[in-house]
Amino acid sequence: MTFLTLFILILLIILPLIAYVFFSVYKEKKLRLLSYYLMEAITILLLTTIGHMYYYYVYNLNVLPNTKNLNTMIFILLGVTIILYIFNSISSRLKKTKKVSIQAVAVFFLIILLFLTWIIPLGHKYLYVNRLDTKEELFANPNEKSVVTDEDKNMMVALIDSSYDPLTRPRTGRTYDNYFHIRNNGSTPYNGNIYLTLFNEDNETTDVKLFKDVTVGPNSEQLLIETRKNSFQASEWNEQSFTTKQKVETFEALISGK
Repeated sequence: MTFLTLFILILLIILPLIAYVFFSVYKEKKLRLLSYYLMEAITILLLTTIGHMYYYYVYNLNVLPNTKNLNTMIFILLGVTIILYIFNSISSRLKKTKKVSIQAVAVFFLIILLFLTWIIPLGHKYLYVNRLDTKEELFANPNEKSVVTDEDKNMMVALIDSSYDPLTRPRTGRTYDNYFHIRNNGSTPYNGNIYLTLFNEDNETTDVKLFKDVTVGPNSEQLLIETRKNSFQASEWNEQSFTTKQKVETFEALISGK
């Protein structure tokens, strides 16, 4: 969990408390604290739903994450919640204190599930759309640092972004997500291998990547995606080319095949 994500969670927790104190002390409004949390939840659900619908109708992005990943996330979160509840039950029995109610556990489960599967993905969709805008700008106005063009093959490769995930990955020990797109400006399909040599901010070579048997249709483009050993299937807005330990500042590309 990053500082930004933790900050948002803490903010969501304390805002209803502040509202409760303010209206109770200064406005003498006799509402239960739970009512303020309920109003906050309804407001967040309404605003985030509008956001998801916007990205669905304008950019054709699925409302929910990949089904397989969603089921896995629910299963893991449910397992963690059950373990915490059992631990609390044993601890309260030994210390002879009141244990957490099953209702409170259910609320905890639903809040975390909502945050991970509804709020965080909305942030990732926002970042994804920003990358789409950057991609269009780079292909329309290429520069030597971010775009390599092979005029003989009518092919272009662009570094769209190299950054850490501000929503789910902490700054310490960070891993950079890299997004490379390839465009075929020709009238015939392309098939071949793409070699990328990556450089850091000191212009030192950090890695070499090979993308085998890349196929791109005529007058089309796509994200270059490194073959992964695990079965994790990212949602469209979370797909990246590969990760690196260092930020990729620039690159060289060798486009083979035809």
